[in-house]
Amino acid sequence: MSFERVLIEDARLVILMLFSSVKDRMLNEHLIVRGLKSMGHSYTTDQVRTELAWLAEQNLVRNDVNGSTWVSTILRRGEDVAKGVLEVPGVQRPSADEV
Repeated sequence: MSFERVLIEDARLVILMLFSSVKDRMLNEHLIVRGLKSMGHSYTTDQVRTELAWLAEQNLVRNDVNGSTWVSTILRRGEDVAKGVLEVPGVQRPSADEV
């Protein structure tokens, strides 16, 4: 596996894990960009949208557009992936200390 693939899979896990910080299970794309940056990933808004679209294809999040901003909601399946209960190829599994 290439290092680029490792970074993408880790970023997808980080995105899913960011939702655990909010009670309503919703985040906008700008907060996700900032959350990724705080975890060592430098993503643009367009790159975040690409990952959110991929996560939606896997039925892990739902994306809605509010004006020109994407607002995403984590789905139960996405929560299970973030907790390590479910494995989805393309998303890194959380380590034991992340769960």
